[in-house]
Amino acid sequence: MKKAPIIIVCGMNHSGTSCIAKFLVDNGAYPGEYDISKNEPTPYIKYENTYFKNCCIELIKIPALKAPSNSVEKFINYINKQSLNTPIILKYPKSVYCLNTLSEIVGMNRVRTVFVMRNVVDAVQSNMNKTNASAQRMFQYYNSTYQALLSYKGEVFITAFERIRIGLDTKNLLQYCCLDKIKNNDI
Repeated sequence: MKKAPIIIVCGMNHSGTSCIAKFLVDNGAYPGEYDISKNEPTPYIKYENTYFKNCCIELIKIPALKAPSNSVEKFINYINKQSLNTPIILKYPKSVYCLNTLSEIVGMNRVRTVFVMRNVVDAVQSNMNKTNASAQRMFQYYNSTYQALLSYKGEVFITAFERIRIGLDTKNLLQYCCLDKIKNNDI
């Protein structure tokens, strides 16, 4: 029996990944068990699955963040328990840095990767305001994210948050994520 796709939503921080994840959930994707952070209250749900986020942190080895031990194994167990017929959303912006490994873990043929972009000025300003990062640091971040995207061996659907918001790319995105037959709700 063919398993449903795993939709990985990634991109720059503050690029609209949560909004795109919500759009996909509203159109039939399973949001999984997502974490509502108590440390960073936002007026929206981030749709960041704890197992997936911790797995990514362990794989990327982010110095400022610590993942619980055996995070990759816990993620694999979590994925193996999921439904066979409903596409599942796994959203974490920094997952772009470990897409090849994630695709090997779950099977490249199951992965549908959605990379979200946003107006660079808006995204950089949002990042700088929230993290106090310098312009040089933001340039390095954007460059490393771009390089990580280029190194991914799988197929990627690249969209801009603004294009989905005004109705462009929506049908193609739903089709790419195998959600086009379920329903079609706008953002």
